[in-house]
Amino acid sequence: MELLPPAEPLWTIRQASEWLSMSERALRCMLQRNQVPRDVIIRIGRRIRFRAGAMRAWIQRGIPA
Repeated sequence: MELLPPAEPLWTIRQASEWLSMSERALRCMLQRNQVPRDVIIRIGRRIRFRAGAMRAWIQRGIPA
């Protein structure tokens, strides 16, 4: 039996905003303005989750002002 790699953590908007040290409202505004890369976001129905690894990579690339 082949083992699958561990799943990447998915963060809620609260967790992502805390990690980014910004308000949830500011992160939601960034989402509405399409300022968050698509590879960071996962939509599950109406809910939005953030891929932790992709968030880290996005920060390393630099967030546009």
